[in-house]
Amino acid sequence: MARIPVKEAVANAMEFARGVLEPSRTRDLRLEEVVYEYLTEGEVWWITLSMARPRMELEEAIFPDRLGTLGIGPRDYKKFKVRCDTGEVMSMEIRELANTE
Repeated sequence: MARIPVKEAVANAMEFARGVLEPSRTRDLRLEEVVYEYLTEGEVWWITLSMARPRMELEEAIFPDRLGTLGIGPRDYKKFKVRCDTGEVMSMEIRELANTE
């Protein structure tokens, strides 16, 4: 079975995110993790993307786009399941990070 390149899977996940999430959520998409897995329904790429967490209005007024451009601030993580044979995004999930404290 032919497998799409990982770069194509990442591009598809980013395009999917931009299509379903609010534009303010996808201004600063970043690739965080890629995992290949063979499941009963076929081969998949798990693509984890992060995005800047929406800030409160007061923060926006005081620091418009300054924190985001510096890469500072909390981020949300989404995990996308992408079929290896077609590149179709099958799901988007919230990705919880392990507590490192």
